[in-house]
Amino acid sequence: MKLIGLMLARNEEWVINASLEAALRWCDGVALMLDRCEDPDAHALVLRNSHKPHIVSSAGANAVWNEMDVRQANLEDGRKLGGTHFAIIDADEILT
Repeated sequence: MKLIGLMLARNEEWVINASLEAALRWCDGVALMLDRCEDPDAHALVLRNSHKPHIVSSAGANAVWNEMDVRQANLEDGRKLGGTHFAIIDADEILT
């Protein structure tokens, strides 16, 4: 069994690293999709602090938000990490 966290974030740069760090305590990896993040360094901040496998992708700056398509793309990223089980994680919450 390989548990992968699926996380969507939109303008939540202020908490992404803390949330990612907490999720990686109990997940084998995280697929994080950033949607229209205004912080140009958001990708670098996430990558610098991770010690487990993860994928950071973007929904696109001009993309129309279609939740089903975005969640499907996020799930596909999780499968690329070898996930067999998935947990949806809210980017502005820290699970304890």
